[in-house]
Parts: sequence; C-alpha cells; structure tokens
Amino acid sequence: MPYFRSSYSFSIEGNTRTFHHRWCMAGRTYECDACSSSCDVRAGYKEHWSKVGRSLCSDEQRTQLKTIEEQRITNFILCNDHNRSNNEFLLDAGIQAIPELLRLLFHDTARLHFRLSFYTRILNETDFLFASGELTLEHHLDIRETVDVLFLMLLEKIEAYMYTCYPTRAAEYSVKRIKIYAYRELTTSTSSSNAPPKCILPLQYRVKHATAAPATKPISAETAADANLYCFRVCARTQELYVVPYQLGISPSNTCSTEVEQRTQQTWDRVGCGAHYIMLQSVDGAQQQLLEISNICRFLRTDEDDRVHTCSQCKANFTQRTKLQLHKALDCGRGFEVLQLDSGNLEIYENCLQMRCDNYNWPLYGIIESLCVSLSN
Repeated sequence: MPYFRSSYSFSIEGNTRTFHHRWCMAGRTYECDACSSSCDVRAGYKEHWSKVGRSLCSDEQRTQLKTIEEQRITNFILCNDHNRSNNEFLLDAGIQAIPELLRLLFHDTARLHFRLSFYTRILNETDFLFASGELTLEHHLDIRETVDVLFLMLLEKIEAYMYTCYPTRAAEYSVKRIKIYAYRELTTSTSSSNAPPKCILPLQYRVKHATAAPATKPISAETAADANLYCFRVCARTQELYVVPYQLGISPSNTCSTEVEQRTQQTWDRVGCGAHYIMLQSVDGAQQQLLEISNICRFLRTDEDDRVHTCSQCKANFTQRTKLQLHKALDCGRGFEVLQLDSGNLEIYENCLQMRCDNYNWPLYGIIESLCVSLSN
C-alpha cells in the first residue's frame, strides 16, 4: 500500500459548510473525490461523518456470528475455485475478502488473534503450505494494514523459495486456498460489568507517540458538551487514516455572536477552549471511550514518513513505521512455516458454515469439523 499524506479543510459558502480532503503522493496533490461532504453551516461537524465509516451487521451476519461463537469456529477457508487468475484472487482476498471477514469477526470483540496460511501449488504438481506467524489485532482500524503486511511477507517467502529451488520457473505457482485462523477475545470476557472496556489508539497513532490518555474520571454530559471532540476517518479512495473534528465546544462568551461562531467553526484545528478528546468507536460506530489529548497540534499533524526506517534485526527497510512495527511483531518472519504436503493427503471439511455476504466474491467457509485423509498406500 503506498503512503499518502492528507490535508483537509472546511469552506463555508452561504449556509453550507463543505469538507475538502486532499492527498499527496510523490510530490503531487490530488483532490479526493470520495471524502467530500456538505451540511448546513449550523450543524455539528459530526453531520459530515454520520453516514460513513461504519461496518454494520445485517441480521444474517449476526446469525453467522452467533453460530461462529456457539460452534467455536476459529478456521475459515477462502477458495479460488473459479479458475480466475492467481493475481486476481490474491488482490481481492487481501484488499476485500479477508479484511471484510475480520471486520465482521471484530464485532463484540476486544482482541482478534489471527494468522494466514497459503495453500500453494508449485509447477502445477506439488502442493505446499506457507503459514504466517500470529498477530493480535487490538483496533479494527488496523485490519487492512495488518493483512497487507501479512500478505507481502507470505508472498516474499513463496517467491524466495521459488527463486532458490526453481530459478528459471520462479513465477510458476498459484495460491489455491487461504486458511484464516481467527480467535476472538469477546468484550464480555475481558472486562467486568462495571469497568469500561480498555481501548487503545490505532497503531498509526501509537507509533508516532501521539499523546492521548484515558480520562482520569468519568466525563459528565456538561463537560462533554463543551469539549472539543475528534474522531477517526478513513479515506475511501486511499484507505488512509486521519483525524477530523466531531464537535467543537464554544465558549459561553461567544455563543451570542454569529460572526465569532462562524470564525471559530472555520478554524477547527485551533487550540481552542476546553479539553480535547479523541473518540474511540467500535467497528459499528458505537462510542467506546474518550481519550484526552494533551497536544492537539501534534495529534492532528500527519507524519511525514518520507525517510527510511530500518529493522535492527534483519536490516529490512520500510517507509512507514507502522509496517516496521508489524514486521517486528512477526519476528521478521522467523516464525513462518513452509510445509510440503503429501500428494496423497486430502483435507475433508465434513461440516462447514458457508459465509454468505454480498461482498464475498469467492467461496468462504467456516470450518466446524475437518478430517485429514491420506490416500497413499
């Protein structure tokens, strides 16, 4: 995934306030055609984001989640059985199918432990299993980038193996199936009934040491009404994560001045009056917790990660600190496995849950029971 840097602003024309998002890549600035939104100038900033950024469960998906929990399903199989190209399968699996599955599994979940395995056919005759190490997802906004890193590392393992063993035929492999192991730590099992859930920032904000901490005491409705609240936004075009205003508190002395109020609304990134909080929201948009921001300017500023970050262990280079952190969490890929599968082995899935969803372009199953059979003599 290329690295994008955002800039964004609000403009007011008549009675309409419009949000403008721009992103910069390789020295060029592009007007984003996916994030722009408008609302009445007197409406709260939250009206710009009220209909975006949510992953709501349908009744059918809720039924699937209940079955997954009751049957304790932790393994899922995504199949390439349409005879479509290897690249098409991998691209759609990494960008859409697997992130969509993990977002579904993140509902009512505190943490998600997962790993990926690629069933790979080499030279159209030998089957191998390339399995990643395990990662723990603690924020649903980290899903896409985490899957991206796992895919890249697994493909690097496959390509390194192919170049070592078959240097003249290194491209002759295809991924036939992807197994997704996903273990859910449910929210109800990780916190007491009286304590609020423990929430953290997305990885992008953790690695840049953005200063935010849980409020030391419960925030009253009056305090929250006067505070400056911000929320996370994901660009539908670039998948970049950034922070936008959700509510800006107005000091009492300014509430009767329309001119001052409009000027305050336009300067949304000011230090301003009252405390600053970032809203942590669940995958379906429900508010989980407010974290107080002590340095609003640093928190809002987009990092300019245009220098190289080098892994101290394996000397691999990265242009994004988040990818370096995920790479380190996977111990530079040392825990990955490469297994040659016996030609007589056959995996039989005796009882499966077919994951039906309009977004799934490939057959996806939750494995309830499986059996490994050897057909060799």
